[in-house]
Amino acid sequence: MILSREQYFFDCLEPKYNILKIAGSPLGQKRSDKSKVLMRKPKSAETKLKISESLKGKTHSAESKAKMNLAKIGEKNPNFGKVRSAETKAKISITRGIAIFVYSLNDILENSFPSASVAGKFFNTYNKTILKYCSNSKIFKEKWILFSYKK
Repeated sequence: MILSREQYFFDCLEPKYNILKIAGSPLGQKRSDKSKVLMRKPKSAETKLKISESLKGKTHSAESKAKMNLAKIGEKNPNFGKVRSAETKAKISITRGIAIFVYSLNDILENSFPSASVAGKFFNTYNKTILKYCSNSKIFKEKWILFSYKK
């Protein structure tokens, strides 16, 4: 609501000193050459750490997490009472998943899976482990090379 009011006043008053024309958006912002040089300047490890910490955001306490969980129990849950068929569940799994391809060490396709979770169940491991091996190109279980493909 605040942004819509700000935009209303931008449009009505046409201020001369505001460099941005769209409320809440950096579109149209012009940076000075000095600012551009400062942004390109290499940052120290300490500065990078501070930036990283500031971007991580707030973490919730255990108490807050418990309250959020309670707020979505039973009828308050958006999926309460919804029953999905096996076919629908399979479609959701396929469309949301990242396809996993399993190759032998001599580059022969051995298997493929519609998602990391299905591959994880097959290999009796976590889906995050499957995705980690896909991204770092290491040999999985001393036998396979895993590749992923986002649908």
